[in-house]
Amino acid sequence: MISRSAEVIGVLIFGHSEIAAFNQKDESIVSGIALQASVAIDNARLYQKAKHDELRFRSFTEAIPQIVWTADSEGYIDYFNPAWYEYINKDFIDPKNIDSQEIIYKDDIEHILDKWKTALKDNKKFELKCRFKKNIDQTYYWHLCRGLPLISEDNKVIKWFGTCTDIDEQIRSEQTQKFLAEAGSLLISSLDYETTLQNISKIAVPHFADWCAVDIIKNNQLVRLAVAHQDPDKIVIAKEFVEKYPVKLEDQNGAANVIRTGHTEYIKEIPEEMIEGIENLEVREYIKKLSINSYICVPLKMNDVSVGIITFVNEKNNRLYTEKDVQLAEDIARRASLAIDNAYLYHKTKETEENFRFLAESVPQQIWTADPNGSLNYVNPKIVDFCNLPYEQIIGQGWQNIVHPNDIAVTNQLWTRSIATGENYEVEFRLFDATENMYKWYIGRALPLKNRNGEVLKWFGTNTDVHQLKEVKEKLAQKSLELESSNQELQNFAYIASHDLQEPLRTMSSYASLIGRRNKDKLDETTVEFLNIIINASKRMKSLIEDLLEYSQVGKQDFRDVNLNEVIKSVVFNLKATINENNAVINHNDLPLIKAIPSQVVQLFQNLISNSIKYRSKQDPVINIEFSEKAKEWEFVISDNGLGIEDKYYEKIFIIFQRLHEKGKYPGTGIGLATCKKIIEIHQGNIWLESEQEKGSKFFFTVSKDL
Repeated sequence: MISRSAEVIGVLIFGHSEIAAFNQKDESIVSGIALQASVAIDNARLYQKAKHDELRFRSFTEAIPQIVWTADSEGYIDYFNPAWYEYINKDFIDPKNIDSQEIIYKDDIEHILDKWKTALKDNKKFELKCRFKKNIDQTYYWHLCRGLPLISEDNKVIKWFGTCTDIDEQIRSEQTQKFLAEAGSLLISSLDYETTLQNISKIAVPHFADWCAVDIIKNNQLVRLAVAHQDPDKIVIAKEFVEKYPVKLEDQNGAANVIRTGHTEYIKEIPEEMIEGIENLEVREYIKKLSINSYICVPLKMNDVSVGIITFVNEKNNRLYTEKDVQLAEDIARRASLAIDNAYLYHKTKETEENFRFLAESVPQQIWTADPNGSLNYVNPKIVDFCNLPYEQIIGQGWQNIVHPNDIAVTNQLWTRSIATGENYEVEFRLFDATENMYKWYIGRALPLKNRNGEVLKWFGTNTDVHQLKEVKEKLAQKSLELESSNQELQNFAYIASHDLQEPLRTMSSYASLIGRRNKDKLDETTVEFLNIIINASKRMKSLIEDLLEYSQVGKQDFRDVNLNEVIKSVVFNLKATINENNAVINHNDLPLIKAIPSQVVQLFQNLISNSIKYRSKQDPVINIEFSEKAKEWEFVISDNGLGIEDKYYEKIFIIFQRLHEKGKYPGTGIGLATCKKIIEIHQGNIWLESEQEKGSKFFFTVSKDL
């Protein structure tokens, strides 16, 4: 028997039970039987191999994080590996029952279908880039999808094998680079800053934002200079909204706050409850129509004074902004601010050369100009005095003689690049101050004056003294290291001292107790009383040392997810004896999961709850634990029905060693609430209280979400 590959795979033997001879016809029949048997064996082997290959394929695809799929000869998906179901956050379901319109970005669906139909028609490789929604965060991410057909011997597709690779970071990076390149080009191409800012809003959409708006201050009002969106209808809605509800510079939040403080405002995701909480129904409807979901608002500055804002917005179903995006937005705003500076400089340079020189020679700043080839043709007297060289030895290329040898290479490199490209020049370098006989740090900047064709006519430059600033930064860094070292030494000292102090206390307490026990029948009442005083004083001192040690060891550690329900269980277990002795009741609903330092949170709740029990009234203690979630923090309140506290002591009780009661009546060290305050500060929160004497107290504290 011969296989398809001409391999001998076996023999068939035929014979007669009686004397007889095979003829040619018999031989033909036997050959046919052998052929049929060979085909049957080949098919069986191929089937077993196919089953084995499929098992290997499934095992491989289920072990890799990349999305893998297969489709039948007609193009219908018949398999996804587990990575796909993890991505869409669903259990296994038949691929034919998956609603692709819920997962594929709406603008990509038609493109995918066209490409897939073409691939099926031509039996050729399928490849494209598209966006899939990740259900866990409802955000679309870019993927590179590829598919290859398995072709039979008769040139027909048997099956399709494909992958989907996450390339979102690469795409976003490419878009960012393109956006930066276009923005940079625009910002240096025009000295009409209003036109430039209008163009910035246009190129931001859709590379970086669904929305982009630019507002500037004119006549003490915020005026919208430009707004861009892919949907013209939404631009109309936005215009109506701004006209009806213009931003007032005295407002406390939003754009007005960005202008007033000069700090960026960033909301990663605007929660539904924030929108629903808007009291003005018409404003709420406008916000819903505009579909604002993720938001960055950055200030535009001139000389550190806010002159406007740029707002970037992504809508629902688009990705949420990240800290990297905030940095990019601030970089664009910085460049735009520089464009405004350039425009201002351009209009100033339209004045006569005599006026420029008069101004340059009147200010303390180092000012210089250069021709298009980079050769200095003017320096003001400030530079001449600084160098203590003849004017003629500074202009041209002579200025390089006062640059520090270690800075000259990078200085020339940046200056040569600016001359070649016409881009703004900026360098940080050291210049020799002849008046003080030392090198000082300066920032050199230069802007090109260009004609309508974009050709550089002249360079206008300044050198800004930043030497003291750099020294201050270096000193601050050194002080920070010294402080960190000092804090560590203090903690080590407190730890060692507390242990060394506890040893003699244990000796005093032990020997006093031993004297009392061995001589109890011989000692008079006064001596017994004195011994008890020694023992109790030792115990109080031991408690004070332990609390001091605990206070000194409260420091910043790793923040982790902490289940507060488990924290309360631990506290109740630790205080079980005290709770039972006082018949105390602790009430709380389901508490949240927060980012915190586990041991410190246990200590915080234990200190506050034990205080509520210690300073009880005649009633059995009832302690309630409640919380509320804010935009950037958690707020908690622990209330009791205890003695209460006068309002004049509200601040005092959080100071270490401060006590409101006599030691004999309420034992303690006065450290517990100080420790609570320190823990809350580490968690970037605040602690305060409200109280009414004989009715109880409420201790409030917050914990930041951004830890």
